[in-house]
Amino acid sequence: MFARKEKYVIERDALVDGRVLSLFEMQLLRGKVYVSPLDDETASGIERLSKCPDVKIEFASDLDSSAKAVALTRAKKAVLLKLSKELNAEKLRRKGMRVVDIDALFERFVPHFKPGDETVVRIVKKGKGQDEGVGYFSNGIKVVVEEGAEHINRYLEVVIKGVVNTPAGRMVFARPKYRT
Repeated sequence: MFARKEKYVIERDALVDGRVLSLFEMQLLRGKVYVSPLDDETASGIERLSKCPDVKIEFASDLDSSAKAVALTRAKKAVLLKLSKELNAEKLRRKGMRVVDIDALFERFVPHFKPGDETVVRIVKKGKGQDEGVGYFSNGIKVVVEEGAEHINRYLEVVIKGVVNTPAGRMVFARPKYRT
């Protein structure tokens, strides 16, 4: 799949998701791409795809449901790029389809921390709490560090206290490894 040209069916929900488009922009995926017809929701995704080298876009009017995306994927012997919760990637793979579950793929690249793990984070601003400092991992995950306010614009070794999944993403809570 990587580096060679393939055929892809991008499920409508996945076309609107910037993560899918990044895979083409980074040239990790290349080839012919079947997408939903142009409309207000898909316009920006299609525009981004059109600027990618080695990508040929073909509009497919029959991508208005998950079942139709599966049928087109089979007919074209393509790879399905899916976000829909109604499609089970494992079940489709058992039936011989090539499927990339975008959520599952990107979840693998998110660092997973548990209490007691140690890492380094750059504190960039004060937090809401009196002594809190806030930093971000390179993938955008927010790190709230108790007693971190005095370390703004410095890298700080921290110990993870906990992780919370929010609608906006994952948030990590930590404390300095060495307290002053």
